Amino acid sequence: MNKIDILSVKIDNLTLPEAVGKTEQFLNSDKFHFVATPNPEIILAARKDEEFRKILNSADLALADGVGLILASHFFKTPLKQRISGVDFMLALCGLAENSGKSVFLLGGEEGIAEKTAQELKKRFPRLKIAGTASGTKADNFHAKNIRADILFAAFGAPKQEKWIFANSAALQSAGVKTAMGVGGAFDIISGRLPRAPLFLRQIGLEWLRRLILEPARIKRIFNAVILFSLMIIWRKFFYAQNRH
Repeated sequence: MNKIDILSVKIDNLTLPEAVGKTEQFLNSDKFHFVATPNPEIILAARKDEEFRKILNSADLALADGVGLILASHFFKTPLKQRISGVDFMLALCGLAENSGKSVFLLGGEEGIAEKTAQELKKRFPRLKIAGTASGTKADNFHAKNIRADILFAAFGAPKQEKWIFANSAALQSAGVKTAMGVGGAFDIISGRLPRAPLFLRQIGLEWLRRLILEPARIKRIFNAVILFSLMIIWRKFFYAQNRH
C-alpha cells in the first residue's frame, strides 16, 4: 500500500471509498487490525514520543485527518489523495457495518456520551448492530476481553486511545474484534454535544477556527496544529534536508 511520510509518520494515500474497501477486507479476515487517523497535533506529539510514533507506524491503516497533512504532502511533492476525518470515517464504517451485518462497540468519552452516540447512530443507521457502550469511569476500567464486536471505536483522545488499542491488541483479537479505531472527539460531534463546523468551512480547511470559537481553551492545541506544524514542515523541507547533505 502506498504510504506518504509526514514528519516520520506514514500515512496511507487513499480516498474515503478506498479506505472503506480496505477495512471491509479487514472485517472479512481472521486477524485484528488497527486504524489510526493522524492529524497535525498527533504528528507533533509523535515527534516527542517515540513509542507513540512506532504505534502509529504499526497501524494497518493510517488516514490523513487534517487539511494540514494534505497541504504538507503537496509541499513535499508527494500529494495525498484526500483528507479523511475521523468522524467521516467512523460514520462510513457504521454504514459498512449496517450493510454487512457487522457489529460495533463504543468505548470512551465523557460520562454518558458513548450511550448518546449510540442513540444517534441508530437514528442514522437503523439496522446497525451496537454490541455495547462504555463511557466515563466505566470505560476507564473496561476490559478489552469483554468487547464482543467486529469494530471497536475508542474515544480516549490521542495518544491514550492508540496506546490502549496497541496494548490490548491480543485481548481484542481473542475477543473477536477485527478492527479497532481511535476516534478522538468523534463521539462529541455525533452525539450532538459539540456542533460540527459547516461543510464549507471543512472544505476550505477552517474547521479548526470553528472549534476555537466553541472551545477557546483549546487555543494551545490549535496553535500547535496550525502554526507549529506548519513551521516544522518548512523546517523539514528547507533546513533539515540541507543539514543532511
